Amino acid sequence: KPGVTATVFDLPNVLPLTAEYVRRAGLEGRVVLVAGDYDTDGLGGGFDLVLLSAIIHSNSPQGNRDLFRKAAAALNPSGQLVVQDFIVAEERTGPPFGVLFALNMLVGTEAGDTYTGSEVREWMEQAGLVRIAARDMPFGTTIVVARRPSDAPS
Repeated sequence: KPGVTATVFDLPNVLPLTAEYVRRAGLEGRVVLVAGDYDTDGLGGGFDLVLLSAIIHSNSPQGNRDLFRKAAAALNPSGQLVVQDFIVAEERTGPPFGVLFALNMLVGTEAGDTYTGSEVREWMEQAGLVRIAARDMPFGTTIVVARRPSDAPS
């Protein structure tokens, strides 16, 4: 869409691959690449949307609380935080792939897991976000969207 720009924030060793994708798509003038680590670096600010795609399963609950606060602070008033990940049922018995993925996170990460919708909602609320809504996607993940209040200080 004309006028849309994006900032991709990722680890320095990932950005060369991202740069190649951006180049192939002919979007060099519309996509800015920023090297960083969301655990230790700020995310910047002034964004209308922050997308955390397949990120939260790698973090501990506290790591996600911290990340959601950073993401919310990076948003303009009325900006949206969009989280796309494997969200499991409240009793943690399904969906099957999400539960199995939790086992993968147990052995493959220091503190990762798959999380429930109520956990994600709580972290969003703690970050000051409102109008939280979730939608299951046909490929087994869930998208959870929340907004920064329109009267939030810039």
